[in-house]
Amino acid sequence: MSLGIRSSGPGFEEPGPLAKTVLQTTSERCFETQQCMRAMLRITKIDTPSEQKLILEGRLTEPWIADLSSHWKETRRAHPERRFVVDLTGVMRIDSGGESVLALMKSAGAEFLASGIRLTHLVKDLESRIAERESRPFQGNIETGKH
Repeated sequence: MSLGIRSSGPGFEEPGPLAKTVLQTTSERCFETQQCMRAMLRITKIDTPSEQKLILEGRLTEPWIADLSSHWKETRRAHPERRFVVDLTGVMRIDSGGESVLALMKSAGAEFLASGIRLTHLVKDLESRIAERESRPFQGNIETGKH
């Protein structure tokens, strides 16, 4: 099983010396089986001087959502000033929890690379929801910040 960083196709750049190691979430019971590869989420993290990128491959569903959230927070905490890109072109399935994590990432300024009708529509929907939310005046208690 190769754990090298994929660096070809749309949205990929040569990672260079600052590339991070592939971070892979899996269980030891199904390490190299094809069925396991379809049931997990592979997260590849690439850091360059100007950009942070998470490349997702597989299923963005429970229980992998917590791992993505953790990698995202860790990555953003390290260099919040850098452009943050999430490559979704290798994602096969997203459940509602996965969509929620992507919405949080988008509201924090993440950019998405997507292909296919489903993922492209999801990204556009997230963008329009964020834009709509930002255009609405605040309708809560100013002192508590609650809606």
